[in-house]
Amino acid sequence: MAPDPVGARDRLETGQRHLAQAEQLLRLGFPDVALLLAEAALVNGADAVLWLHGFQVQSHAARFAYPWLPFAYTGNPGLLARIRTTRNATQYEAAVVSSDLACEALRLARGALTAAAGMVM
Repeated sequence: MAPDPVGARDRLETGQRHLAQAEQLLRLGFPDVALLLAEAALVNGADAVLWLHGFQVQSHAARFAYPWLPFAYTGNPGLLARIRTTRNATQYEAAVVSSDLACEALRLARGALTAAAGMVM
């Protein structure tokens, strides 16, 4: 598709809303839901960069493999995979999420969205 800076900004704003909600839910003691929203924030941040560059993907593997994502993504493939795997287990198998992992996911999402904002805004 053609580069879509307006769509990229919209995706970034959605990611920022998800991050704010995740932080609030973690404070309330819901690390599982916080992880789900942190992962959604990471997806939206990656999509913001992809849309800015004229790409739209549906696959998480393809999305997070895009080489021009900020280092928060490209430098943390293991943590991204762990977040994604745990998110799936939480959503589909009622797995328990530790507060530590939820905090790591939020930290990564915070850094990723900050870096994406520097590219998109």
